[in-house]
Amino acid sequence: MEVQVRGTCHVEDVPGSKDRKQLVIDQIPYMLGQKTLVESIVDAVKEDRIADVSDVRNESGREAQTRIVIELKRDANAQVVLNQLYKFTQMETSFGVILLALV
Repeated sequence: MEVQVRGTCHVEDVPGSKDRKQLVIDQIPYMLGQKTLVESIVDAVKEDRIADVSDVRNESGREAQTRIVIELKRDANAQVVLNQLYKFTQMETSFGVILLALV
């Protein structure tokens, strides 16, 4: 059986700007490091697989709280960029699980 795990994020307005949005990743999939995720997002943006991204930065604190910010360009659609993140990065992963019960 395959289990799909997705990271969660939400859309915020960029502070100091009226018409720009940013995606904020709150949770990442199990067994994935923040550094690895940020690097895969940057690589996908450089290879033009993910469009309309102007900046990616990790604002996570020393505690267990995750905050990865992806700033979008002015006319970008946040839902389209989010779907591209799920498709081209490790924001959505799947792994096999053996569900066996012995009675």
